[in-house]
Amino acid sequence: MKNFRALPSSKSKSLLVIIILSFFTFISSEKIQAQGFGKSDLPVYKKYYDSLKKMDYPYIFPILGKKAYKKGYDLPFAWGASGVYFTQRQEITINRTLIGFNGSSKVDISNFINFGPTIATTNAYTFRPDLWVFPFLNIYGVIGGGTTETEVNLLAPIGLQTSQRFAVSSFGLGATLTGAVGPIWIAWDNNYNFADIEVIVEPVPAFNSSIRFGHAIMNPSKPTNSLSVLGRRLLSSYPK
Repeated sequence: MKNFRALPSSKSKSLLVIIILSFFTFISSEKIQAQGFGKSDLPVYKKYYDSLKKMDYPYIFPILGKKAYKKGYDLPFAWGASGVYFTQRQEITINRTLIGFNGSSKVDISNFINFGPTIATTNAYTFRPDLWVFPFLNIYGVIGGGTTETEVNLLAPIGLQTSQRFAVSSFGLGATLTGAVGPIWIAWDNNYNFADIEVIVEPVPAFNSSIRFGHAIMNPSKPTNSLSVLGRRLLSSYPK
């Protein structure tokens, strides 16, 4: 069996772009809970909130952070960073092959052409620094990279193997607005990313917007700990 390397068609390029941008969208949308949620009337929480009101907040960010402490809201560190590594190996089975020319009806040639397993392998990473500008506003940057490789095996009428391997880098900016009423919190995230794929001349843009809402389940004995049950709605805009 011989090895061949083929350049992708326009349709395969579009599919590649969607897969890559969808992946970087997923791993760049880090969960952010609303600050200040989970006010409770439990005695242990009252003592905790009172202690926050007495604390001195000497930091610049987030802006209005000192006022938030005076009202009994706890805040995370203003600066943060996170990293994600992802690897995936997927086997794709091609059951039917159809061919057509110039808009004519497609003809099933599955009895003549037989494909073996198609293997898609992805390795990627992202790094995300972020800053709480206000207690309700987080801004962040996203830097990432990785590779994707697809192996296609043709079994009949001839034995043929072709593989495509592409490198990709990603960069973007985003912002998240958060808020809460009691234990119910909401976070609205928006980011704009560019994926620089080596087989495409210019970086490909993508806009992503997601709304997450959840309910915080407070720990009855530890005010600093809680568990959230959440839902999410994601909207994305990719190039055609």
